[in-house]
Amino acid sequence: MTILYNKVNQYLTTNVNESVEIQWHGGEPLLLGPKFFSEVSHIQDTICETTKDRIQHSMQSNLTLLNQDYLESLTRLGLKSIGTSCEFFSSMRVLKKKTDEDLYNKKFLNGLRLLEAYPIRIGINYVVTKKTLSDPEMIFYYLTNVNPQGIISFNPVIIRDHSLQHLDILPEEFNSFIQHLYSLWEKNMYRYASMEPFNTLWETGESLSKNESLNNHIDLPVMLNPNGEYYHFKRPETILGNIQNDSIEIIRNTLQEKNDQLLNEIIPKRKCTDCKLWKWCLGNLNMDSYSQNDTLNDDPKWCEARKDMVFNFILPRNCGA
Repeated sequence: MTILYNKVNQYLTTNVNESVEIQWHGGEPLLLGPKFFSEVSHIQDTICETTKDRIQHSMQSNLTLLNQDYLESLTRLGLKSIGTSCEFFSSMRVLKKKTDEDLYNKKFLNGLRLLEAYPIRIGINYVVTKKTLSDPEMIFYYLTNVNPQGIISFNPVIIRDHSLQHLDILPEEFNSFIQHLYSLWEKNMYRYASMEPFNTLWETGESLSKNESLNNHIDLPVMLNPNGEYYHFKRPETILGNIQNDSIEIIRNTLQEKNDQLLNEIIPKRKCTDCKLWKWCLGNLNMDSYSQNDTLNDDPKWCEARKDMVFNFILPRNCGA
């Protein structure tokens, strides 16, 4: 932690208009205990005395360990947002071993309620599986009631384990799911803080309908393992260096080079630069395929599905057709 904060303080001191976000991920970061985060807060206050106001913290957690002690230490640290996942269907939370789902859900909901008293944004990621397709409206209303003021994101499941192929969905199934719920979201869009991919699809349709250019700036995250080694978020098995040896500027440049390398492998195969959505997508759908398959799969089904969604469903709505 001392090395990390020294690097962060050095970067912020040199770059006075920049800020840094530290995201606590895992595994489950709350397994570290409240005392750990209190100690991190002390390190931050000591090393980054003049720059700590430009350090933000976020976390990804299942919330089941969250209690008042945690909230006090995380608030002192400066936690601004916490992301989690939610699952309604039984047997989906732990697929390969028995667990007390009722107790798990009780602890999860208790964590959400505790967060409501604190100025911490809540984001819920819901993974759409084959089971989800049976009742999309139930999932929609369940999530908007569980997290009425927070961010909700729907993402298609990515299956790498062949034993779980029964949960896999096709691009057209995910499109159908999103289209079914779009009108529900559209009627009440201003009630929700944000809901994806609805907000992004709507904004994209607005830009295209007005012949405005699309913009999609990607902040490349610095992924660190416990040894301080860093890697590209799509290629975690390839270690690019260690924060003990490199400055944040060097790390950012190394990650950008790796990202450009991956995109340069993808673009010629997909002819992405000929696509009207290129400035919005920036190859991310293809990189998701890369992560899932370990190859640049020549089947462009997810790209085609996204374009079909935008041009044949979203754009006609925005144009009043």
